Amino acid sequence: MAFTEISNTFYWTLALEEKVILMIQHHPCLYDRRLSDFKNIEVRNNAFITIAKSIGCGIGEVSSKWTKLKEKYTRERKLMLKAPSGSAATPKSTWPLYEAMNFFSASIQTRNRSCSLKDAQIIDLSVLEEDSECGTSNNEEKGKSSRCSDENEASDNSAVVEISSDDEENFSVSVETIEESKSINPNTNTFYWSFDLEEKLILKIKENPCLYDIEHRDFKNSAARNLCIHKIAQHLGCGLFDVAKKYRELREQYAEESKSLATGSEPLWPLFHAMGFLKTHLNVEAKTTGKDQVKNLTPKGYKTRTTSCGLQPRGLSKPNTGLDGEHQRKKQKTDSGLWSNYGQTIADTLVHLPCKIAQPEMSIIRRVKRLIAFIASVLLIEYTIKQRRRRPLGRRWVDHLNAESNRMMHGSFRTILAESRLGNQSNFSAYIRLTPSQFEYVHEKVAPFISRRTTRYRRAISTGERLALTLRFLATGESLQSLHFCFRVGVSTASMIVNETCEVIYQTMSGIHLKPPTTPGEWNAVSEDFYNIWNFPHCLGALDGKHIRIKCPKLSGSEFYNYKNYHSIILMALADAKYRFLITDIGASGREGDASVFSSSSLASAMKKNRCNIPKPAPLPKCDWIAPFFIVGDEAFPLSRNLMRPFAGRKTGLLLSRARRVIENAFGLLVARWRIFKTEIQAQPEQVDWYAKACCVLHNYLQTDNEFETEEMEALEDELDSVVNFFRSQEGSEKSNEGAKIRDILKSYFLIHDSLSWQHDHVTNDGYNSENLLE
Repeated sequence: MAFTEISNTFYWTLALEEKVILMIQHHPCLYDRRLSDFKNIEVRNNAFITIAKSIGCGIGEVSSKWTKLKEKYTRERKLMLKAPSGSAATPKSTWPLYEAMNFFSASIQTRNRSCSLKDAQIIDLSVLEEDSECGTSNNEEKGKSSRCSDENEASDNSAVVEISSDDEENFSVSVETIEESKSINPNTNTFYWSFDLEEKLILKIKENPCLYDIEHRDFKNSAARNLCIHKIAQHLGCGLFDVAKKYRELREQYAEESKSLATGSEPLWPLFHAMGFLKTHLNVEAKTTGKDQVKNLTPKGYKTRTTSCGLQPRGLSKPNTGLDGEHQRKKQKTDSGLWSNYGQTIADTLVHLPCKIAQPEMSIIRRVKRLIAFIASVLLIEYTIKQRRRRPLGRRWVDHLNAESNRMMHGSFRTILAESRLGNQSNFSAYIRLTPSQFEYVHEKVAPFISRRTTRYRRAISTGERLALTLRFLATGESLQSLHFCFRVGVSTASMIVNETCEVIYQTMSGIHLKPPTTPGEWNAVSEDFYNIWNFPHCLGALDGKHIRIKCPKLSGSEFYNYKNYHSIILMALADAKYRFLITDIGASGREGDASVFSSSSLASAMKKNRCNIPKPAPLPKCDWIAPFFIVGDEAFPLSRNLMRPFAGRKTGLLLSRARRVIENAFGLLVARWRIFKTEIQAQPEQVDWYAKACCVLHNYLQTDNEFETEEMEALEDELDSVVNFFRSQEGSEKSNEGAKIRDILKSYFLIHDSLSWQHDHVTNDGYNSENLLE
């Protein structure tokens, strides 16, 4: 495992350093080369991990500190050995940890005697970078001193070799000898490199970008690079220095062959294309400018005496154009940005001009000046053309109409609603369908969930404005473009506000105002309201569906197309005697019928499995006939034990219509208040679901908050047109025998025990008698 990162933020005290030395002394695999585990990287790393956990620092910090301690001890030991032998007193080191590190001296002596350079875990790459110096110096050093000759005769050389990565392009390595400096000559290996082995080496190096990519995170990590070299050497079956030396030779060969590209000739080296991954990491173009281009400019018949000219760039680096800190300006399509780009283009062009020119100087200087003038003219013409084609500036962050100052002065929330709240409150309720007190109640519920943070750039839209905009949208069905002008907010902002606020209204208020009955007591309360208000016993609610017109969704085909010839989704609802919704099911496609929507709803499933906690059958009022509790619907629903529908005949169907029409009146009140249901909603079906849910919750809240007046409902009873439209001559869906028997019991009950005078008057006026009611 390679230590990829070493943190320098850990503070090492003298006590911690002493503790590290003591713990390392208990792990000989970290310093004793005689052990087999010394070459086992995994065991060594586990030892470092144990020490790091005990100290409370990183693994890399322990490894780095141990390396520094070894270097410090080596230097101190050198000073001790260099002390005069005839001195009276034995020299002592001033380093307080010198005595604690004495156990490391045995490892140094052992390594000097028997350790081979090829057995080292860390590779000396600096000698490979300086092989030309080493190659010449090794021959000279053989005769310089007996010390060097004795050490060169040994088959195994030892050194403390560590890799650093200060240079960006080449491996820079420091070699520190132990006790006495020893000559290291890596050029003595006799490994034979075939063409296939060279090709395999190139492929392996390409798989390890830390060996050549300057921008790689491990390029400056010596441990990671050495581990890669070690793996490559094991794979190829050669020495570590063989791999490092061959890689350097391949790099130099690739650099030399790349120069031929500047002259237009194709390189002949067969491994040139395999080494192509080094193209972006070697500055080949910079190395080829200079004398090679000067020779091409030298006229025939003249001596090639080179002189400097004023166009010589500073070395081979990029000219200083004063634009290094303005990289953001280069990305902008402005005058300064364009001039920056053109200036950079001119600078890059001048880099490739020769830094030395030949005689005659004046002739070539004039040619260069003409070339520069021509380039400047072309660039100026190109700049002028691009200036004429400049794109207009981007649009404003916030439109002037939607600015905060305009919204505070001219927005509907600050003008119409504020004036209506202080003056005639009926105008306030006519604008958003809520009175000021009701608005404050709803605002208190949703404000914590729709508020936004005000930043130093702009002030957030208030929660009151968000709620008022949403209520206005639901109350009128206006387009978002219209709300954009009224409330002075962006169209996309208005859409986002409406979607978020509708969702929050349903989630925060449905638990209070749209809570379905779950106990027999709650169902009994609903049944009593139906009997007291509508004189219909054992009724648990009226069921029906309503089509909500929507815009045809993309790629939906006829999925939402209903029998009324428009696209819609279905709102299936169960209402109580006070026009409040008990249960809603929203989102079914318009092509489905009411019966199929109800059969797939959770209410139908719960009724079939007796999980609704519906009260058990009980006697009907004013008699001892036992009948179950049920809900009422139209002919589209199947007749069953807990679901009643009107009779086929117009006369007898009138007996059930009194309770059945409650759901129609509830839908009528819903549409009258929230007129978004009268328009084609320009939104996706998922968003329309939240609109309908929010309207149902607000409808229930208004029905609960307003006083329920029986006189108003009795006035609605006089409107029999909706009842006449309700009856049909056909039977509709299939019926069950049990449901038919229960309906016959109810028919007899209404005609005998609980008949109302207005029913007899209506039947008599239509020319029927009481005997026909039993048909």
